Amino acid sequence: MKYYDLLASHEVRSVLQSLGFGAGDGVVVDDARRAPAGVVCFVRGGSLELNRLVVRSKAHVLLDPIADGKMSVDSAVVQVAKDNGVAFGISLAQFLRVSRSRRAHLINAYRRLVQLCTRMGARIVLVSDARDAFGIRSPVQLVSLGVLLGLSVNQAKWSVSEVPAYLLGEVSVK
Repeated sequence: MKYYDLLASHEVRSVLQSLGFGAGDGVVVDDARRAPAGVVCFVRGGSLELNRLVVRSKAHVLLDPIADGKMSVDSAVVQVAKDNGVAFGISLAQFLRVSRSRRAHLINAYRRLVQLCTRMGARIVLVSDARDAFGIRSPVQLVSLGVLLGLSVNQAKWSVSEVPAYLLGEVSVK
């Protein structure tokens, strides 16, 4: 099984490959229409209105759809994302950058999101969002994040291996 971390800076790609990650390319953009061709397009979410706009756009992944530990995704957003083939991206870096009290609220909100996505059949992808070598996490740590948020071990492995592989295949076809 090959693991992917689609959202890591180019400076840390060699370290990722030494940890067992496959090569994949993703980019965070503000507007999915301006995304370069041949890469997985991530758009950061946050508010409910922004999340609704992103899942209706040409983005591949709605990254970090929860801001400040407040649930800003409802079943309508998840259904539209599923229908449009948009995955929900959860970055480990978001959890590492917040304070302890906010982290507890963030974990609770993401548990509800994972439960909603699992129930409705929407895809989830786990990424590190590493900006430097110190932010890199192994595939096991990303799988552990998924398990912490309510995914089974197999679902968490799937969200680090098969979902990114599917997204990379979808990009290469277009």
